[in-house]
Amino acid sequence: SIKSRVALKDVSRFGTLVNGKKLMKNVEVVLNSGDVIKFGSQSSEFKIILIPLMFVCSAMENSSLIPVAAKIGGVFRKDWTLDCTHLVMKSITVTIKVVQALISCRPVVHPRWLEEACKVVASGANALPDPNE
Repeated sequence: SIKSRVALKDVSRFGTLVNGKKLMKNVEVVLNSGDVIKFGSQSSEFKIILIPLMFVCSAMENSSLIPVAAKIGGVFRKDWTLDCTHLVMKSITVTIKVVQALISCRPVVHPRWLEEACKVVASGANALPDPNE
């Protein structure tokens, strides 16, 4: 299983604040879910929110994929909910879960995508494979 990690380093002219505290220049800090970031003199604030990987299968069994998803920090659900992040299918057919994923603008991925994601994570890469490929 992986642990999500987001880091920030201030290389700006005007400084960066995390939770109201100014960062030291060129020093990387690890951010946590809930941290608020403000860049320079701008009044815009950004909040870091961890969105866990939540998978749902449609028209297939998920039992062999549960340990694969766990390797990348994901879990499977039986039914589609608003916090689901991916729908897993071997081929596209019109199901209620497909409609729900499309309405929610969530990617529909093949089981191979999960296997590729595990390889990427094992290699130490910083991002999961593009679900559009």
